[in-house]
Amino acid sequence: MSFQTVLETALFQRVITPEMKALIEMSVDKRDLNEQEINCLALLTSQLEAGEILVMPV
Repeated sequence: MSFQTVLETALFQRVITPEMKALIEMSVDKRDLNEQEINCLALLTSQLEAGEILVMPV
């Protein structure tokens, strides 16, 4: 699954699985993000802070 797809899936399903979390962390650390990825990540972050997205435990 691509980084963009993971972000969009998390936003749509309102859940982040351990596998998705690992891919997000790895992608943010290892690559330059394009504007669309930055916008999705910002939206995901704000929804996480608001408690609107569930992060599944490992």
